[in-house]
Amino acid sequence: MSSMEVNLRTMFARFLGYRNSRNLWKAFGYPASITSTMYHDAYLRGGIHNRIVKAYPAACWRDGAEVMDDDGAGLDPSKDNYSAFAHTFYRLEKDFKVFHYLARADRLSRLGHYSVLVMGFGDNKSLSEEMVGQAPLKYLNAYAEHAVTVSKWDTDTQSERFGFPVIYKVTPNKDKGVTLDQSLPIQSFDVHHSRVLHVNENQEDNEIFGEPCLRPVWNYLLDLEKVAGSSAETFWLNARGGMAIEASADAKLSTESIAALKVQAEEYENQLRRVMAMQGATVKMLATNVASPKDNLEMLFSLISGTTGIPQRVIFGSERGELASSEDANSWESRVDERRKGHCGPFILEPFLQRMIDTGNLPEPKGDWWVEWPEASSASPEKEADIAVKRAQALAAYANSASDQIVGSTEFRIWLGLPAVPEDGVIEEEDDPDDLGAGLPPLEVEEEDDAGGEDE
Repeated sequence: MSSMEVNLRTMFARFLGYRNSRNLWKAFGYPASITSTMYHDAYLRGGIHNRIVKAYPAACWRDGAEVMDDDGAGLDPSKDNYSAFAHTFYRLEKDFKVFHYLARADRLSRLGHYSVLVMGFGDNKSLSEEMVGQAPLKYLNAYAEHAVTVSKWDTDTQSERFGFPVIYKVTPNKDKGVTLDQSLPIQSFDVHHSRVLHVNENQEDNEIFGEPCLRPVWNYLLDLEKVAGSSAETFWLNARGGMAIEASADAKLSTESIAALKVQAEEYENQLRRVMAMQGATVKMLATNVASPKDNLEMLFSLISGTTGIPQRVIFGSERGELASSEDANSWESRVDERRKGHCGPFILEPFLQRMIDTGNLPEPKGDWWVEWPEASSASPEKEADIAVKRAQALAAYANSASDQIVGSTEFRIWLGLPAVPEDGVIEEEDDPDDLGAGLPPLEVEEEDDAGGEDE
């Protein structure tokens, strides 16, 4: 291709509007920057936005966690493994709904760059003063980034908290998306960092500001709204079809007649009129073809699910469960378990527990202490029913065969995932697996002769 042809192609492309400097985000209507208020408003009014923000926290904190130390993990003092440390946390959780507030702080941190959990202590000091020593916990409350600003930073380069907040300013009733009573007693307050649990996720080069979970999928969510909104609007406009008014060739319509026709057409369009009466003109209904948005929606569903790592059945509801395979469910459970152990434990629950130990709300643990999370599970009723059917089929096959000569009933119950002992407590006698002679015929010993000698 000659240089002249290349130049002609370039000039033609520029003439049509295709330039190397073309801003695709601007062309597609994507914002150049997103504020915390925009995230919050989308969370309040966007159903899919809301589900994305809540999905991981809801799954991770759903069943809570168990706190343990070297003294044991039991919550019942009558048991041998009773632990005073674990039992005190159990009471603390019951009194202050600890997991509820930690889940809220986690959820709100995903909504913006961070969230704060304010811990109120009964030390007779202002929230803006440093918490020193021990004092009973009085309350917990979580606030999102849009309601919090940092009013003082640690600028001492020799401080271990260099670059971290010292004082937060919290405005509880800011941008809630509803009309609030302006007579609320507290408009804002300052709180010292020693009374705050700072929560964020997906930090990059900053320990204070994490990444909002909606940022990577913001453009896809805007496209989803475009497709859904335009489809609904198109259906609305085409529900009654288009209309054409054709005047007769010999008709002489006055200005008043034309105005009357416009009024009737507008009334018909706005469902205020079902019949149009006119003279010298004919009304024809126009046929319309509405394209299905299904393919576009499916593409956006896949992009949103792939970017967030949340299965479509979790984001878009159980009605899409038919598209989810067992591998998909197992992958989601693995992600939940990974987030529990990699984020919720070390960066939310454990710092809170340490703060409770330091302030005397939890006793000193015996030796080491740790957190154990329950096994992640997302089995639906349909999946559980399918498992029950397969268990019944396996049991029937076992009962109608000679398998019990190879596998004992107790071992088979364990293999099925059932308790080793039935509910009635009756265990059938089985051969001892440790008895190497089990199932073998008895040894035949030849009798000795009268002389007391043995046969060779």
